[in-house]
Amino acid sequence: MNKYWGYFTGMGMALQTVSVDRNGNNLYAAGSFQWGLQGAWYTRFYMSSDTYQQYFNQYDKAGFRPRQLSVTKDGSGNPRFSAIWEKKPAGQSDVSVHNRDDANFGELWKDYVTNKKWHVQEHVDYMVNGKRLHAAVFVNKPNDNGFYLYYGMNATEFDKKFNELYKTWELTSINVNGNTVGGVWRPKKSNYAAYYGMTSAGYQSKFDEFSGQGLRLVKVQNYADNGRFSAIWAK
Repeated sequence: MNKYWGYFTGMGMALQTVSVDRNGNNLYAAGSFQWGLQGAWYTRFYMSSDTYQQYFNQYDKAGFRPRQLSVTKDGSGNPRFSAIWEKKPAGQSDVSVHNRDDANFGELWKDYVTNKKWHVQEHVDYMVNGKRLHAAVFVNKPNDNGFYLYYGMNATEFDKKFNELYKTWELTSINVNGNTVGGVWRPKKSNYAAYYGMTSAGYQSKFDEFSGQGLRLVKVQNYADNGRFSAIWAK
């Protein structure tokens, strides 16, 4: 990825999505450089919690907010964060959190979603020392109306919810955490496709299929020691 970084960015492409996962002592990245994205953006990979907070503070002061997040763990079981930042839209405020347990995330939900009517733009959950933790981005004055967030569902529950929402809601973020899966849905704008549990070969096959249909990769996650992939394609 580092080898081709300058090549893609030199062609005027920006990073739409990225995910980093470990397999033994090796780190593997999955992602997509694309044309047509806004020119100003930042990304950082495999950050410790403290480093992520430092860069968040730095970019927040410069007028940027996280747009996509992915989390893996290092050899000691500590969370490592990869993120893409985007320029904050005019008139929008945001709050980003990470390493919050279920109870604290529930309090944040009550404060920002229930009381203030904010939305969750991005969300991932992950396990650390047997406890589920959350990282999320809350935003006010979103550009579309309404959202759904579900997490911690087994495959059957998620597939049922996906089919239930597909006609009018679009999955914009997906995250697999062990044997559970969840995501963020926004009002549907166009046709899209989403899959999880794919092998590397299966992911490449779906990528080729949907690219041929004019869909672009919106979000990807490599997980399970870089052995499985989840992804969303949309117009």
